[in-house]
Amino acid sequence: MALDQHQALLADYVEAIGGSSPVFDDDGFVDFELSGQRATVNVKEGGSRLRGRVVVAQVPDVDAAHAWLDSQVLPPTSELAIWGTPDEGAVLRLVWERSTDATPDATDPIRDELAHIQTAWATGADLHFPELAQAMPDPRDEAPQQAWLMLGDEASFPTDDALDEAWQSGESGVFEVLWTAAKQTQPGDLLLFYFTGQRKAVHFVARAASSAFYTADLAVDALGTVRDQQWWVYCTPLMPIEPIPLQVIRDATDGELLLRGRSGKFLKPATIAALPFVSTDPDLQGYVDEVVTTPTGRADLPPAESMTLDDVVSLAGGAMRLEADVEEYVVEPLLRAVLADTELAWTRQFPIGRKRADYVVTRSEVPQCVIEVKLAINDAGSWQRSPDLAQVTDYAATLDVPAVLMDTQRLVLIDRGAVVPSRIIERVDLASREVASALRQHLGID
Repeated sequence: MALDQHQALLADYVEAIGGSSPVFDDDGFVDFELSGQRATVNVKEGGSRLRGRVVVAQVPDVDAAHAWLDSQVLPPTSELAIWGTPDEGAVLRLVWERSTDATPDATDPIRDELAHIQTAWATGADLHFPELAQAMPDPRDEAPQQAWLMLGDEASFPTDDALDEAWQSGESGVFEVLWTAAKQTQPGDLLLFYFTGQRKAVHFVARAASSAFYTADLAVDALGTVRDQQWWVYCTPLMPIEPIPLQVIRDATDGELLLRGRSGKFLKPATIAALPFVSTDPDLQGYVDEVVTTPTGRADLPPAESMTLDDVVSLAGGAMRLEADVEEYVVEPLLRAVLADTELAWTRQFPIGRKRADYVVTRSEVPQCVIEVKLAINDAGSWQRSPDLAQVTDYAATLDVPAVLMDTQRLVLIDRGAVVPSRIIERVDLASREVASALRQHLGID
C-alpha cells in the first residue's frame, strides 16, 4: 500500500516511540501496540497535530480511581483521565498530541510516561515524572504570522468550567477548543475572540493550534441559525482578558473593521500593537503576554509586477482574500522568479476539454506541469477525499504531467500519475535553496 504523507508520518512516529504491529484503516487512523496495550494515533483535522490514545487499565471502582487521579502530579506531555461509567466499563485512558512539524524521535516521552503510569496504577503509588530534556513544540512558541478577530455570541461564550477544562488539557499539550475561522488561518496565528449582543467586546485571546479545515459535520453554537458548512480551527486555551470594546477595536483599525459575515476577520499588525491586552487575573498576565505577540506577516500587498521571492515569502495569508489575490501575489511572482532564464513559459486558463486549468507550465508549448489555485485547500481530512486534489490530479492525468496545488500558505506537489502528494512546501520556506531546488525539479527545470 502506498502511504500518503500523513500515513507515512504516523508510521514513522509509531516506530520512533517503540510501537509495533501498526494497522492502517481507511479513515486515517493507525492502531498499534505500545507497552503491551493497544493504542491509536491519527493526524487531526487541519493536519497540524497528531493525536494518540491508549487505554492504561480497566477501572472497576470509578470513585476510588478519581480519588487517586485527583491527588496525582499529571504527566507533562499527555492527558490522563477516567473515561466512561461503571455500567459502560470505565477505563483509565492516556491522550497525547504532537506537532506534525516535529520529526518523529525516539526521545518522545510518551512511552516513559505510559510505563510510569502503568506501574503506579498497578501498585497504587504516586506519580512523579522526570523533567523533560526539551520542551515539546507548542503553537505559542513562535511569533504569529497573522491575527484574526473570531466571532461568537452568547451561545458560544465559554463557561468557567469549560475554560478550566481547556486550560488543564492545554497545559498537557492537548488542544480541543474548536471555533469557526477564516480559511487562511494557520497554526500559531493570534486569535481575538469578540462576542456580539450585549457584550460587544473581545473577552479572550488564544493561538491557532491547527490550520483551518472545512467540514459540515460540526454544529455551530449560535443563537440564530448558522450553516453547518464552515471552516474550523483548533485553539489553545482561551485566556480571559479585560474586555476590549468594539469602538476601541474600530479605532485601532482606523474604522476599517466590518463584523458582517463569518468568523475570522483579518487584523493588521498595527491593530494588535494598538490594543490593550490585560489579563483578568494579574497572576496570569505572563501567559497573556506569551499569547499576544505582534504578527510578523506583511499585511500590505506590494505592487505585484515588481515582487521578489522574498516579498512572496513575507506576505500574511490573510492579506489575500480572493483566489485572484493568490494568483497575482503568489503564483505569478513565484513563476516569474523560478522560470526566469529558462526555456519554460506559463499559460493562464489553459483549456483541458471543457474545463480550464488555472496555469500550465509549458516547454515549446508542450505541457510540463499543471497548477491549480485555491484561497485555501480543502484536504477533507484525508488527501484521498480532497475535492481540490481530485480536480488537479484529473487535469494532470489528462495532460500526463505532474501537478501543483497552491493556496495562500502552501504548495502541494503531486508527481505524474500519483493520486496523493509527494511533498508539501510551506510558502514561508520558498527562500530555502533545498526547497527551491525541489520545486524547480518538479516543474521540469532541473
